[in-house]
Amino acid sequence: MAIIYALECTKNGFAYIGCTGNMRKRLREHRCLLRANKHAEPLLQADFNQYLEVDFQMVPLLEFDSTDVAVKRVLELHWMDFYKSKGLLYNTKLISFQPPLGAPALAAKKRAENGYKPSEETIQKRRLATTGIPKNHGAKISATKKRLGQKPTLEAARKGNAAMNANRKAKD
Repeated sequence: MAIIYALECTKNGFAYIGCTGNMRKRLREHRCLLRANKHAEPLLQADFNQYLEVDFQMVPLLEFDSTDVAVKRVLELHWMDFYKSKGLLYNTKLISFQPPLGAPALAAKKRAENGYKPSEETIQKRRLATTGIPKNHGAKISATKKRLGQKPTLEAARKGNAAMNANRKAKD
């Protein structure tokens, strides 16, 4: 079940259009962002700061059974166009629930342009973290740290050995 909704300002008729599966949860998320003055839509945030919280209501526009993102996208864009044609749309971004194509690559490019270069230690940690090396049976130190040459404390090593011996005895 998916719901296309409008977060409407009753004072001026403007609306923020979105898609959700849980109206109550999504309303709480919007309110939390708006109260913290951190909503991504500046026009909506400005009106929320100008008017009272009770002047905003969440209205379901369309309920439908589909998990297909393309269907959700088409229906959401339809309602955005409807409000935009009246000049009453808060949404400045037409993509509300998916990152833009190539976002990770673009973020990496911007980091590189700003002079960010990961250290050799960071590169090694990332590489080791992706190899799937399991942690050492409760030795209180990760496999990554172990590969980097860091050692557990004597107490942690003793606990790890005790846990490993207990597991062996339980299997026998």
